[in-house]
Amino acid sequence: MPSLVPIRVDPKLSMQFTDYRGLINDLKMIEPTSVKQLKKDYKIIAKPTAQEVRRAIPKTYPLGARKDKRAGGKSSGFDHSGRTAWGKQAVMNMGNSKAYPANSVFIQTPSKRPRKGRYVSIARLKVNSAATALADMTGRGGQFDTKGMSRAHDIRLFGGPVVRRQYRLNGQGRALARNLSSGASNKLKSGGSRYAWPAAEKKQEETRKAMIQRLQIAYDTINRNLAGK
Repeated sequence: MPSLVPIRVDPKLSMQFTDYRGLINDLKMIEPTSVKQLKKDYKIIAKPTAQEVRRAIPKTYPLGARKDKRAGGKSSGFDHSGRTAWGKQAVMNMGNSKAYPANSVFIQTPSKRPRKGRYVSIARLKVNSAATALADMTGRGGQFDTKGMSRAHDIRLFGGPVVRRQYRLNGQGRALARNLSSGASNKLKSGGSRYAWPAAEKKQEETRKAMIQRLQIAYDTINRNLAGK
């Protein structure tokens, strides 16, 4: 990984970019391998944020386990073996879907070229578990569908084949959102999130500064090339 100390050149030789697309295009013409290194460095910079998000995700079922429900708890919630089960080991009847641990967080960089005039994410975090995403964001919109059908999804019948299922919508999720937000620490926070967004914001300024510094190195790479001509 290159040093994160920017290299300055004569301002008269500096090239100013108005979009990220121009930066990437010029880097590819000058040093094609530098674009790959840039994306690797994005992941290194974003790693502390990803770790903070992982730490914020509960290690156990947010609404308790089945034994808690039998003892008078609110709901078994995520203690089952379906797609929204809490934790990879609990998921058994996923069909062709892939199961992830509850705190699985990936760092992604864009694979497509940014389009002219469009905003682009140079790095983003993805929470992979369907259960975690559900617990994190349920109730964000404040509205619950009461008619129509759910999106079709695959489910493996116990001891049987994978079948495609849909359910009639009747406001499901309202009680789940209420129960998830019952504790002060679980209220929907910034970004309409209980865990991921609040955790990421703790590292926001640190990450922003490091990204700007790393992009400066990319600009300086182009400036050095101009200075050599």
